[in-house]
Amino acid sequence: MSSAKRSGAAPDLPTMIEMGYPGFEAVPWFGLMAPAARPRRSRQDLCGDHEVLAQPEVRKQFADLGIDVIGGTPAEFAR
Repeated sequence: MSSAKRSGAAPDLPTMIEMGYPGFEAVPWFGLMAPAARPRRSRQDLCGDHEVLAQPEVRKQFADLGIDVIGGTPAEFAR
């Protein structure tokens, strides 16, 4: 497992860090971006999608695929 913590999809599989490779972390991530010139209301509509990721049934579908959902606000994504 190349993430810093064990996956819910394979909880018995140790991470690279646990296997003796401190600081090893390599994980894919996805984010939704739009041009800065996009109208403010339109950007706000897109940003509301992080609320969808908090729904238990949506989280379960991702978990079934072995994906750990983080979600967040535009400011968190920028950091």
